[in-house]
Amino acid sequence: MKSKRFTLFTGMGMSIILILLLLFSCSKIPKNEMLITTQSKEALKLFLDGRDKFDNLEFQQAYDLLSKATELDSNFALAYVYQALNADNFNEGLRAINNATKMAVNASESEKLFIGFFKANFDGDGVKQKELIEQLLTMYPEDKRILLWAGNQKYNTNNFQKAKEYFEKALLLDENFSPVYNMLGYTYAALEENEKAEETFKKYISLIPDKSNPYDSYAEFLLKLRKYDESIQQYRKALEVDPSFILAYNGIGNNYIFMGEFDLARNSYQQRFDKAPQIGDKLGSLYFQALSYIHQGDINAALAKFNERRELAQKENQITTVIASHLIDANVLAESGKPAEGLKSVQTAMELLKNAQLEDWVKENLTVALMQLNCYCKIQNKKFDAAKTDMDKYKQLVEKRQDPLEIMQLEGTLGCLALKEKQYDNALQHFAKSNNQSPLTWYQMALAYEQKGDTENARKLFQKISTWTTNDLDLALVRNSAINKLKSI
Repeated sequence: MKSKRFTLFTGMGMSIILILLLLFSCSKIPKNEMLITTQSKEALKLFLDGRDKFDNLEFQQAYDLLSKATELDSNFALAYVYQALNADNFNEGLRAINNATKMAVNASESEKLFIGFFKANFDGDGVKQKELIEQLLTMYPEDKRILLWAGNQKYNTNNFQKAKEYFEKALLLDENFSPVYNMLGYTYAALEENEKAEETFKKYISLIPDKSNPYDSYAEFLLKLRKYDESIQQYRKALEVDPSFILAYNGIGNNYIFMGEFDLARNSYQQRFDKAPQIGDKLGSLYFQALSYIHQGDINAALAKFNERRELAQKENQITTVIASHLIDANVLAESGKPAEGLKSVQTAMELLKNAQLEDWVKENLTVALMQLNCYCKIQNKKFDAAKTDMDKYKQLVEKRQDPLEIMQLEGTLGCLALKEKQYDNALQHFAKSNNQSPLTWYQMALAYEQKGDTENARKLFQKISTWTTNDLDLALVRNSAINKLKSI
């Protein structure tokens, strides 16, 4: 597994520690690693143990240890950052990152930069995030964890070559630093360097064979290669090592999706739900159950499952998930030929957001997503004048924020508008600057090529989608259409 439970937290490590303690001698600490401030020896030990758990993606155990650390030292700023990274849901993560920000006054200058880096991630401030990680790299060019986070930041914006550079440099500093092998394996896979990827994942397993995540990551790579039986075997190995590593059930379910065994897939996702002690995993299980129905071609069943998920989120006071769920509905409806109904879902989300008791920056993040889907539904409904009017406001906000992922989403939306207006070359120019890891982008590019009469490039993209095995909403929405296109083109 390469990522955290929700989009805001996608890295695999944390900056290594130079301890600034009243109880410790600084002369014993390496000078090329980032400072951490705490006044409690016991809190420090809990922090280090929690960090190790996080490195191995043992989120609940890490969160519990870090919570104990902040109980002992309520000023322990970076322990709160780690709490946020290991939180099961958005509400917990938000509380933790806010505590980290408040306690930054007690931290070293480098810690303040690091806390700011994650706050910028939350805020959707891509410019500030990039600026702060570069400052940390300047201060600690030989800190393997800073390099790991820098690589993660590049990976998450699809700059895989630069991510590889940072990850490989981290391994030059410590060839046994296991979290880097995890992310480097995914990076090689993204670059289609599959032999290196497999070698890297196997090295990751050899370093920590008693941990579940290496088997889980290798299983995901095998799924990418469509080696379904071998992938399921590795996911089951992850569960043998640690039965509480329930995300492996998700991977097993994903294999069954691409094997066409939808009932088996849902049974596996349901096992994750049944064994989940926390709300985040339960919501995740319902999300993938809904995707299984989209893959199966049953949109009504998918929407019903998304509604079940929304009701659970409402019950648990997860208001951001409730709002986001209406955006999922809008996306599904727009891609299923019902953009007018999708627009109603957007409007429902807008009303909920207007009345929600959320911090301003949270509302702004959600507002950007709402504006994008509002424009997209209008484009799909061929209300081009209205879409263009709204697009101007949406574009201004995205350009002001300069978040790389939002910029890619904007380019994709502009591409859709050009595609619908039959400006195929213009559409392809926008899609080229959009998310190049999204099957939805590939599908729209393929449509543009097809309409231009370039059946060769269209076929290549339809083929790519039909054999893609990273299970997400974008793929679920277009996979069957791509397969059908291949039969007719």
